[in-house]
Amino acid sequence: MEGLQLAWNLGLLRIIVEIDSQCAVQLLRNQDAPDHPHAAIIHRFQELLHRDWDVTIHHIYREGNKGADFLATMYLVLSLISIIFFCMTVKVFLRLVWL
Repeated sequence: MEGLQLAWNLGLLRIIVEIDSQCAVQLLRNQDAPDHPHAAIIHRFQELLHRDWDVTIHHIYREGNKGADFLATMYLVLSLISIIFFCMTVKVFLRLVWL
């Protein structure tokens, strides 16, 4: 959803969203899912879709979505590395302060 919001903020008016979950594609295309456990997220996504732009949602097979999967994995790895580095920095700082 953040990618779609970024596209809107950048002024892009023609977007193709590729999702590797057929269930998610159906939920996002469906106008009514109030009882779904993730109804708030679905509603937010649909609000973005109904803005004044052309957004197309396609199902893509997971095997064809390896690039996005790699980027998502790298984001998680880099986030974890940042957290570890931050914790180590705080630990070193605390040791210096208490010496």
